[in-house]
Order: sequence, then C-alpha cells, then structure tokens
Amino acid sequence: MAGMMDKMQGGTPWKRALKDKGFNLEDSAMAQLFGYLEFCLRQVVADNELGALIDALDGKYILPGPGGDPIRNPDVLPTGKNMHALDPQSIPTSAAVDCAKVVVERLLERLQADNGGVYPESIAFTLWGTDNIKTYGESLAQ
Repeated sequence: MAGMMDKMQGGTPWKRALKDKGFNLEDSAMAQLFGYLEFCLRQVVADNELGALIDALDGKYILPGPGGDPIRNPDVLPTGKNMHALDPQSIPTSAAVDCAKVVVERLLERLQADNGGVYPESIAFTLWGTDNIKTYGESLAQ
C-alpha cells in the first residue's frame, strides 16, 4: 500500500525532496544509499552500552570492536563493545596518507619560506595516541 501511495504522491519522500531541489533521480538509483543510511541509523540507535556493562560486571564475554569516529569508520557501531583503540595494521589509512601529504607539503613550504629558502635540518613532532585513534593515523602518516 505504501508503494502505491508513494507513486500517487510523486515518489518516496526523499525523491520528492531531491526533485524540489532540482535533482531528478529514480528511486532505484537511491535505494542502495538509503538502504545503507537506514542500516547506519539502526546501528546508531541500538543502545547496547548498558546491557554490555551489566554483562561485563557479570563476568560475561563482551565482543570486541573498534573505537573511533562513526563517520570515518561505521564499524564502531553499535556501541557497547569491548572497545579497542586501534588496529596497528589498519593505520595509516590511504585517506590519512593523502591528508598528511598535503599538510606536510604545506609545512615544508612554510618552513622553507621562513628560513630564507633553506629546508630545516630536522623536524620533530609528537604522536598522541588519541589523535591517531580519531584520525586513523593521519598524524602517523605525516
């Protein structure tokens, strides 16, 4: 019944919203994206933290999982896992390397300009664990 109502009203709500903004896409072209977004929403609202805490206090096994930013890594959802900070085999990611390359090139250009056209003899930086967890190794890649 909902499918028939959508057709009578000009398509699904997201199709109508996109059409209002000047985009004319078929529902089939958006089905995979919205299916994934619906999956993500289910993961976000699946509040497993209290249940996992009670299970942990009862000495039960808590499934491990990655921590971090759910936008960069949707695998951190749902919450309530025995979170590990990072997998050293997974960092730096290729996206982190790409970002780091731009940052380092700009840093070297700035240091060269500030030093009369001469590159510095050495550069030091500090690696913070939390920063590498949040950025999936961007600092490490630099």
